[in-house]
Amino acid sequence: MTLAAKPYGPAAGGLTAPEEGTASALLGRLQAAHPELFRFARFLLLGGLAAGVNWLSRFGWSLIAPFELAVILAHATGMAVAFVTFRAFVFPGSPLPAAVQMTNFVLVNLVGMGVAFVTAVGLARVVFPAVGFTFHAEAIAHGIAVLSPVLTSWIGHRRLSFAGGR
Repeated sequence: MTLAAKPYGPAAGGLTAPEEGTASALLGRLQAAHPELFRFARFLLLGGLAAGVNWLSRFGWSLIAPFELAVILAHATGMAVAFVTFRAFVFPGSPLPAAVQMTNFVLVNLVGMGVAFVTAVGLARVVFPAVGFTFHAEAIAHGIAVLSPVLTSWIGHRRLSFAGGR
C-alpha cells in the first residue's frame, strides 16, 4: 500500500494526510505513479548495504582464507543480508514458499557470484598486474566486482526468487 493509498484520519489511528505541496505528499504521489521505480531504488539501496557487507567481510575472510576463497565467502555473507532485506522490503508478499524463494535466490546469486568472481580475480590477478596497478589492488578489484551483477540480480530476483511479490 502506498503512502497516498493509506487510510487517514481518526479511524486510521489518528494519522492525518500529508498537506498538499509538502515533500511527503509529493513523495506519496511519485510512489503511487511509479511503484517499480521506488522498488528498484529500494533494491539498489539494500543491495548496496549487502554489497558493503560483502566487500567489508572479505577483509575478515582474508585473514583466514586465500583471496579467491575469501571472495566466495564474502559473497555468501552479503547474500544472507540481501535475502533477508530483499524479502522484507523489496519483494514482500511473494506467494512462493520461503524455501523456494531461498533456493531461487541462491541460484540467481550463483550467476552473480560467477560474474563477481571472474571480475575480481581477473582484475586482481591479470589486468592490474599487467598495467602495474598495485595500490590496494585486491580491495579495488573486489569492490568493482561486487557491483558487476546488479542488473542480472534485479531481473533474476524479480522474476524467479520472489516472483509474484508486490
